Amino acid sequence: MLDNLLPVITFIIAVSGIVGTALTYRNARSNGLTTIQKDTIEAMQRRIDTLEDEYASLKKENNRLSGVIETICSALKQKSIFLTVEGEMITIEDNRAHTAKAVIRKSVRKLDATTGGN
Repeated sequence: MLDNLLPVITFIIAVSGIVGTALTYRNARSNGLTTIQKDTIEAMQRRIDTLEDEYASLKKENNRLSGVIETICSALKQKSIFLTVEGEMITIEDNRAHTAKAVIRKSVRKLDATTGGN
């Protein structure tokens, strides 16, 4: 009877080892994927936070530059020189000399992604 039981016990131990190994592999793989997903989400969130900060800085700078342009236009207006900015076209009118000049901007300086344009 023991001779008949030994192969069955060996088979059960072998199957248990295979199932245990498969479960361990699946669990380790699942943990690895979860870790990779978590790290990726954290990196993406840091990038989003950085972009939001850069957007806020650019918005402040844009507002500041708009104020500077308004100040320049006001100062020129006091000298009877009118400056109009419409998209890519800038028109300068000198009412004292009765002249006008239109200038079309050729290009806008692109920001360097690594240094923020500096």
